[in-house]
Amino acid sequence: MNEIGQHDQSNAAKLFSLKFIKEAKEALVFSVIFPQASKNIYGGVQGGMISAALDEATFISILRSQKNIEKVSSTNHHVLFHKPVLLGRNTIETKFKKIGKRVINIEGNVYGADRELAATLIHSTSIIRSSEGLDEL
Repeated sequence: MNEIGQHDQSNAAKLFSLKFIKEAKEALVFSVIFPQASKNIYGGVQGGMISAALDEATFISILRSQKNIEKVSSTNHHVLFHKPVLLGRNTIETKFKKIGKRVINIEGNVYGADRELAATLIHSTSIIRSSEGLDEL
């Protein structure tokens, strides 16, 4: 599936026109478009909107690459801003840092049209695999 199904998209994915592009060098690459609705008072993208787009891309990455995931719950979500993110088309790349039985750590990066790193999300999640019974927890 090269594009997230229209009916499977969250409201955040729809707002940001988030699209899976490819898998390259252990990273998943997404196209993201920050609309006027995400504009801050300085004309760039508001930090919470950047965080939401990164959260969605990392969540989709987990679901695309891991089998038997029943539930994913964020346990830590830390965003670093390196430079302003501009409205319009940008790129998000995600990369797994650690995959455990019940915990996944994944990094998401936003790159501007100039391909310079603009923001980084370190996302830790607790997962329940469908192969685990709830009585095992």
